[in-house]
This record gives sequence, C-alpha cells and structure tokens, in this order.
Amino acid sequence: TASTTSTAGAGAGAGKGKKAKAKQSKQKLYNKIVTVEDQPPCYPYKFWFVYQYVPDMEWCHLCPVHAVGEFKKGSKREGRQR
Repeated sequence: TASTTSTAGAGAGAGKGKKAKAKQSKQKLYNKIVTVEDQPPCYPYKFWFVYQYVPDMEWCHLCPVHAVGEFKKGSKREGRQR
C-alpha cells in the first residue's frame, strides 16, 4: 500500500464501503512522492516516486528517491535532506 507524504494511505479506507472506494479513486498518485507501508526490510528507501500509475487496476510502478545533501541556508527547507 502506498501513501502520499501529505495524505493518508491509499489503502487506509479499505473495508469502509462505497464512500471509501470513491474517495480512494479520487487520489491521484501519478508524479507524486510516496511512502510504502509495510515494506520488507530489504528495501532501505523511505520515499518513492510514482512514475507509472494505473488507477483502474490499483497498480503503480515506483522508483526509489535518494537523498543528496541538504537544502541551503536561508531556504524555508533549511537543514532538511534534499
């Protein structure tokens, strides 16, 4: 199950009926950075980029996002991993 970093998990509303299904279908994952819930420990990455998403099949293709350095001083993201 993948979730965007700013919203709840895509599978979080599973089992709550038609309303949860409708809400889930509105979530657009394409070109988003997501985290994967319950991923095996063999994957060292925390964040993933969705570069292919097929909503009717609830299937997506992910690639890992690597942290490279930190944001510069004076930026509103100062000190965070880049």
